Parts: sequence; structure tokens; C-alpha cells
Amino acid sequence: MHRIDSANVDPNEFGTGKAGFTAGDPEHGISPTDLNPDWLDSVQEEISGVVEGEGATLVKGTNTQLAAAITQFVHRTADAIALMNAKRYLSSVGNDYRGLAKFTGAPVVIVGGSGGAGSIQTFDGFTLTSHTPDNSFVGIFYDVCAYSGGLFVAVGSAGEIQKSNDGATWAHQAADSAYAGAFHSVACQAGVELFVAVGSGGEIQTSTNATTWTHRTADASYSGTFYRVFWSVTLGKFVAVGTGSEIQTSSDGTTWSHKTNATFTGTFMGGCDAVINGVAGVVIVGATAGGVNEVQTSTNGTTWAHRTCPSAGAYGVYWVVQTGVAYGSNFLVVAGGAEVVYSIDGCVTWHSLGATGLTYAAMLYPNTMGTGKARIAIASGSVAYPVAQGVFLLTEVVGAWA
Repeated sequence: MHRIDSANVDPNEFGTGKAGFTAGDPEHGISPTDLNPDWLDSVQEEISGVVEGEGATLVKGTNTQLAAAITQFVHRTADAIALMNAKRYLSSVGNDYRGLAKFTGAPVVIVGGSGGAGSIQTFDGFTLTSHTPDNSFVGIFYDVCAYSGGLFVAVGSAGEIQKSNDGATWAHQAADSAYAGAFHSVACQAGVELFVAVGSGGEIQTSTNATTWTHRTADASYSGTFYRVFWSVTLGKFVAVGTGSEIQTSSDGTTWSHKTNATFTGTFMGGCDAVINGVAGVVIVGATAGGVNEVQTSTNGTTWAHRTCPSAGAYGVYWVVQTGVAYGSNFLVVAGGAEVVYSIDGCVTWHSLGATGLTYAAMLYPNTMGTGKARIAIASGSVAYPVAQGVFLLTEVVGAWA
């Protein structure tokens, strides 16, 4: 780019040698500054380069594209800084991270624990802050969920349940019937203060306030371990999965119904809503005892179908799957024993985010980068990487996930 250098400039308008425009003075025979194509082209391309550099197409009559491009660049740069901070802080903590949750206006809550100490931390994109669990809890938190009305619920070993309004101050809550097994997962119905916690021994407990919990009976006398429960907006039901290829669903958390999977023998460990071949449904993931991974989907919660897995057996056990909408397609993330992979075409093609180590949790949530963008957080056995990006950025940070 260059300053105007045509005829009749003011050669020192912005300082010595820094030319500028002049309106001239017709009464005294002084002409205004001439415009020339070189300078106009230079300005045009400087501005266009910023807009197009952020992936946008120039649209005639739209006068907000430069501002939008600058805003996106700022957020993207902040996200990169957040990633570096996340790696710096989180890689030195040494905890096993097991669960992630967030609601609007609150930081990401990361739970886990190791070495005889439960771990609760919050991450606001730049700073990781540790918080003290209530009740001198020394076990492991296996999962945490967030109610949009402003409540976190964390569950863990020895029947532990704790809740918090801000992710910082936590209060122990008593499980029903003095349950002392491990709660492996907890979920909340979308927009409704109804929580379901599941765990070993086929345990299911529910609460409408996260304070008073009630034991519920699993269907078919199931006594294995439920590893994951989630609320499906598509089905309007809770879905719980676990050992013995178990799948159970419930519309109210109280009455449960066993479902038959698509000829898989192993353990299901994760699940979420998804769009498969353009149809809304549910996806669950797991693995056989030999480490061969499994992905199944259903549009009704009753009939299940096997789907393509990314290099079955190569990533260790699938622990979790999360989904979000990006660029009008379904963005599906599967976190496993050694790598995180994603699909945006309904489990047909899979892409790698690189090695992460033992990964227990993944989460997607909207961010401020613009329409169609998503923020993803990954929690691993020894390292957690909360990182923000849109689908178009995924391939650019493969090395950063190692």
C-alpha cells in the first residue's frame, strides 16, 4: 500500500514526507488532489484482502464485511492464545480429566481426579482455576452436566454427587439408599431441571433439583455398568448405555426400556444426538473387549444400525461422542483411547485431530466467531485441551493436539 502520490497532494499533511489529500482552493487557483487508479486499486485490494483472507466472498452492497472479518480475526487469534494457555496450564496439572460441561455465561467446568483427590476446575479460555470439592471428597469425578437455568452437577466414585451454581463453589448431595457405587455419568433434560445419574450395578437415580435423589429400576433386571447417559432432543428421551451392549431409554427418567442393538457384543461408552444421512437421530459408540470400535445410530431409539468406524481398533476404546452443527452439516466428534476423530458427513468419512492420549470427554458449544462456528473442548486422561475453532480450522491445529 502507499500514500497518495498523484498531482496536487499536501506533501506533509501527516508529518514530514507523509502526503495527504487536499480539497484545494479554487478562489486562489489551487486544484484539489487528483485521484489515480494505482492508489484506488491499492486501497481496494488492502481492504478486500482482509475480507477474503477470513474466508468471505465480497458482496456488493454489503457494508459490514470488513468489520466482520476483523472481528473474526480477533476471535481466532484469541482462540489460538487460549489454546497455548490451555496447553501450558493443563499439561502441568497431572489430573485425569473425565468430564466437561458449560452453560451460557459460565466457564467450562472440567472434572476428574487422581492420586486420591477429586478435581474440579474451570477454564474461561485463558485461565485454569482449581476449586475445592465439598465433603473432603478424595475419589474421582467421572462426569459433570450443566442445566441451562444455571446449575452444574458432578458425579463420581463412592456414590458422590455435588452441585454448583457457578462452577466454583460446590455442595455435596446424598445419593438415594446410601448408594456407594460409582456414578459414571449424569445428564439433564434440555431446558428442564430433571437430572439422571447412572453407574455401576445398573444404578439409575433421578432428581428435579439436584438435591434430593431417587433410585429408579433399570429394565430387564440389568445389573451391569452404565457408562453414559444423555438426553436426546430428537427422541425426547434419556438414553443410557453400558456393558453387555446395553441400551435403555426413558422419557421421564423413571421408567426404562431395554433396546436391542445391531449385533454388537461389547461395551457402549458414549452417545449423543446426530444427523445421519440428513435424518435426525442418535449415535452411540463403544468397543469390544478386544478393542474393536463400534458406532451405531438410530432414528427412533428402538432400531439400531451399525455405521462406518474410523479404522476400527486403531484408536483404543471410544469413550465419548459429541455433536454440533457447523456449516449446515453435522459435526460429529469421537474421542477415544489415543486419538480424536470427527465426521461432518454422517459417519461416512472420518478425519483425525491427531493423538491426544487417553481421552474421556469431548464437548461442542457455540462461540462468538460467527454463524456456523463451534467451540470444542477435549478432556484427556493426563492432558485437557479446551480450544476454540470452526470446522475450517481443524486441519490447521493438528500438530497442536499432540
